[in-house]
Amino acid sequence: MNYFPVPANEQERLKALRRHDILDTLSEPEFNRITELAAMICDVPISLVTLVDEKRQWFKSVLGLDVHETHREISFCTHVIMETELLEVPNTMQDHRFSDNSLVTGPPAIRFYAGYPVIDQEGFALGTLCVADLKERHLTDEQKRALQLLAGQVMELITERRQKQELMSFQKMFNLANDLVFMGGDDGVFKRVNQAFTRLLGWSEDYLLNTATFEFVHPDDIAVTVSQLERLAMGEPKVSFLQRFKTVTGEYKCIEWTCIPQSASGIVFGTGRDVTEKLKLERTLARTRDMLERTNTVARVGGWELDLRKQKLYWTPVTKDIHAMPADYEPTLASTLEFYKPGESRELITAAINNAVSMGTPWDLELQIINARSKEVWVHVIGNAVFEDGVCRRLYGTLQDIDDHKRVEIALMQAVNTQKELNKELKEKAALVQEQDKTIQDIKEYKFLADSIPEIIWTSNPDGTMEYYNRYWFDYTGMTLEETAKFGWAFILHPDDIEKDYLDWTHCLNTGTPYQSEVRFKRKTDGTYRWHLARALPMKNDKGEVIKWFGSCTDIDEYKRALILENKISQFEDFNRIIAHNLRGPAASIEMLLNMINDEEIAEEKDALFNMLKTSSFTLNDTLDELMKVLEVRNNKNMAYDQCFLPEMVAITDAMLKGQIVATKAQITTSLQVPVMMFPKMYLESIFYNMVSNSLKYSKPGVPPEIHISSKTEDGRIVLEFSDNGLGIDLGRHGQNMFKLNSVFHKGYDSKGVGLFMTKTQIETFGGKITVESEPNVGTKFTIVF
Repeated sequence: MNYFPVPANEQERLKALRRHDILDTLSEPEFNRITELAAMICDVPISLVTLVDEKRQWFKSVLGLDVHETHREISFCTHVIMETELLEVPNTMQDHRFSDNSLVTGPPAIRFYAGYPVIDQEGFALGTLCVADLKERHLTDEQKRALQLLAGQVMELITERRQKQELMSFQKMFNLANDLVFMGGDDGVFKRVNQAFTRLLGWSEDYLLNTATFEFVHPDDIAVTVSQLERLAMGEPKVSFLQRFKTVTGEYKCIEWTCIPQSASGIVFGTGRDVTEKLKLERTLARTRDMLERTNTVARVGGWELDLRKQKLYWTPVTKDIHAMPADYEPTLASTLEFYKPGESRELITAAINNAVSMGTPWDLELQIINARSKEVWVHVIGNAVFEDGVCRRLYGTLQDIDDHKRVEIALMQAVNTQKELNKELKEKAALVQEQDKTIQDIKEYKFLADSIPEIIWTSNPDGTMEYYNRYWFDYTGMTLEETAKFGWAFILHPDDIEKDYLDWTHCLNTGTPYQSEVRFKRKTDGTYRWHLARALPMKNDKGEVIKWFGSCTDIDEYKRALILENKISQFEDFNRIIAHNLRGPAASIEMLLNMINDEEIAEEKDALFNMLKTSSFTLNDTLDELMKVLEVRNNKNMAYDQCFLPEMVAITDAMLKGQIVATKAQITTSLQVPVMMFPKMYLESIFYNMVSNSLKYSKPGVPPEIHISSKTEDGRIVLEFSDNGLGIDLGRHGQNMFKLNSVFHKGYDSKGVGLFMTKTQIETFGGKITVESEPNVGTKFTIVF
């Protein structure tokens, strides 16, 4: 059975039980005599004193059973403590509460039970005194009364046992206490003293108990002692006083007594603590404090303390005197800050206080205050923070008047600095005289060198105003010195270059970075504009400040024209490759369709092939038209961006490669999240053509190609992906040569090694990037980020 009843006050009952400190203690004769007497009176073989714990019943005394506790679930006594009266069960087999109890159905096969609750003075049923028999029976009224009386005796034994334990504990504490503990009578004699008296004073316990108390008291303290005892006699509940008490060596110890009377018995209980050393320390501290205050007064060092919890600020008298404030002045944090001189001093002290409160940072500063007499005073301020539980609770420190010392120090520093400046100026004057002759010669040599160089040489001031031009400037531009000073470069710069060059030059003046710009200057002799590379470097002093700009303008017109010509040749070569590559696919597709028409005998199939041939020829014509348009654009030196529809790109590619797609039974699928993009259409068609034609060309024999084209946006850029299930590429062998010209990775195919090179070039020309992922016999994926 798992259920057992629980009193409504169970938690309080358990606390009361444990206060008696009796559970799991040894057997005691007093309790054993009660169980033996109960068994004899009730004429039963089993008798127990039980205490009902939280999950068990424990036997303080047991007669007739060889156990010391049982689970509470099978406890008879747990039912007894629910009431305050006797519980008698004549036949356990006939009582539904116990008929299936293991103590009834099994050994010891209890048939009769009677128990009386053991109740303490607070009314808590702690356990029972109970008897049991192995046969059915009834108690007489006399036996019931006897059981009740014995249960009360059990409670008295428990109480007496607890009181004995408490008395023993008190006696132990009484003897081991470091403080003096005593009991005294109204006859002026100690009744009991603890061992601390002998340890501290040296007197034996016997001598102390047989000698009048006043024999030990210092004569000067007798009157005070009598007065305190009279206060107790008049009904005061407690008195405390100091008294000098003589030791066995004749010396006196200063004892701080606390006494409490017991009016009914006339007994006085008291404790005493030796405060001899404490009083000596306090007197020493007082003398030290007095000396420190005198020293601080002479040295003009004051103290201060700020209680942040109470927002209370305390100043010592010297601190008030430094501020020229009266002795009764009560400062605040706000008023204190107002004394500090506005500006650096007030800002520094405010920041120091904030840092101390937030981070515990101490400070040590020399600042200026303006005292109540409007006098500026230099002070040395030191501050520290005290934290409790991570929060600043108190600030404290010192404030010293250092005005005389500081003013002497400042005057001395000013004199020293003045002398240093004077010495420095004298040296500079002497050095300047020596350098002037050398500088004049250097300037002549610099101008001669600059005039002999066949390009423009110039210098300017830090603000960009021109300071010097060599002879070549005037020869090339035909401008006079006055015209140059008035118009600068604007008079000869190509109109298209003026704004950009102005922005470049202004940026360099503001940042101090080197200047470089390609501009066109008008030549005086023929009025033509020629390209020049204008450059300038800043000369800086030790502080990194620009003090002068040195520049040159080099004629690069022939070089620029050569670059333009080289770029144009490169574009035509690239265009020729595109024509050759892009026409080869449609031509091959037309050739394949013609072969298929020749081999086909069914008229309907031939018609379908003729339609495909017609589409491929149209696509070829369109490709040629687009190439011609690109050629015109290239001749105009600009490559325009077109609005390209990606589904249209897929359709054009499908038409161009229709023969290969039909022959290989290829499937092209798309996932175009981005359907439209801006890119040169001719280049994008070439990219689509190269990607799809490669997938068709390098498909696995006997396996229809599966080609997937997708577009999306990542990080604001358009991403295009081409993936297939073809032969794949061994990137371990060919990864480094993937996009190089004339690189071929599969033998036995009509490959030129141009398509991937051209695709990469087209993409990177417009700021994009192409990457590849591939695995042999699995497939390949090209990713293009535009």
